[in-house]
Amino acid sequence: LDTHIGPISLEVIEPLKKLRIKVDDEENEIFADITFTARAAALEEPRQTLKVGPRTMMDYTRMTQNGCYYGFVKIKGSKIILEPDIWMGTRDRSWGVRPIGASDPQEMVPPQIPQYFWLWAPANFDDSIVLYYIGADEEGYATHSHALIMNLSDDTPCVIKEASHTISFIKGTRHAESAELLFKPLNKEDIKIQIKPLFNFYMSGLGYLHPEWGHGCNKGELAVHYDTYDLECIDPADFLFLHIEAVCEFIMGDKKGMGVLEQLIIGPHKPSGFKDFLDMTE
Repeated sequence: LDTHIGPISLEVIEPLKKLRIKVDDEENEIFADITFTARAAALEEPRQTLKVGPRTMMDYTRMTQNGCYYGFVKIKGSKIILEPDIWMGTRDRSWGVRPIGASDPQEMVPPQIPQYFWLWAPANFDDSIVLYYIGADEEGYATHSHALIMNLSDDTPCVIKEASHTISFIKGTRHAESAELLFKPLNKEDIKIQIKPLFNFYMSGLGYLHPEWGHGCNKGELAVHYDTYDLECIDPADFLFLHIEAVCEFIMGDKKGMGVLEQLIIGPHKPSGFKDFLDMTE
């Protein structure tokens, strides 16, 4: 139960309710002390299974939990204070089979263009939480999808019998300019949620699609590294910056909340007009 590695440590203060993460990297002048406190129960998402021919690429599930944060982050002398009344977010933890670590050296049979369409949209409102995600094939068929709304005073989410999205893309990218969710709850009126992206977090900073520091890559007993990105010089057509979580304003009726719209769109996706591995909107 040793929950630290190098300069990073994790303390479970109260299981599924309160966690503390600390970073103490004097060499690189990176420090943090952040406590996560749950706003809602931890919810297990449905199992997700994705096969490419006979090969199982994904077979996993994930726990998602909305909460708030307290503490600080300090980098090169610049300090950001986190206050729980405004710093809210979502943590998740998946388990099972995912395409991480060393890649399978065998070629795909038959050869095909890599394809993956993924949106994941958790959000916090003053009195409720929202979650929507979809993984889809190139025709737009949902290989897995899930949606929920839950009041903070409840222990179980509202049943959503059907959910869908529409998305408008920024010209020359695969990133959303705006999006809308449509939820059809059981025995209730339809719910529309407007999503307005504000700025992007680039997931390569967490290892996604990173050519050197991807998830599960063996770097020996201990390796510590960080990247610095000039946000003014990022090319949205660069594969390294394709996978993003856009920090967004969510509008549901007269309620406003904050959340993210995670976007990873690789290969063809007819509903979006993408025909090749990495063609962009015109």
